Amino acid sequence: NTLKMSTNLMASMNKLANYSEVAASIYGLGREMERAGLIQELVDDALDSTMSDVENEVDAEIDRVIREVTEGMFESVEPTPTFTPNAPSQEQIAETGKTILLQSFESVERQPMAVA
Repeated sequence: NTLKMSTNLMASMNKLANYSEVAASIYGLGREMERAGLIQELVDDALDSTMSDVENEVDAEIDRVIREVTEGMFESVEPTPTFTPNAPSQEQIAETGKTILLQSFESVERQPMAVA
């Protein structure tokens, strides 16, 4: 009896849902979504291009205004002194290297040699 009820239910469902219509609807929906995606991509590209141009114009205008406002403001300001450390000369480097080598040799000479 349960099997017969299940069969009747399946038959009723098949009558309600025409699979070819459902498949056609799904296919149409997919195509519309694809078109919408392509259109959205074109709109995004156009907006990005336009916004890039607008941003460049805004940046140029900001730079112009800043130059105009600050014109002459910094002419009386003394330049900031810079510190450049004195690098050791080649002779100082060579002398330091010699000193390190001599100290190393002296410490080796002071150590007793192991007898095998």
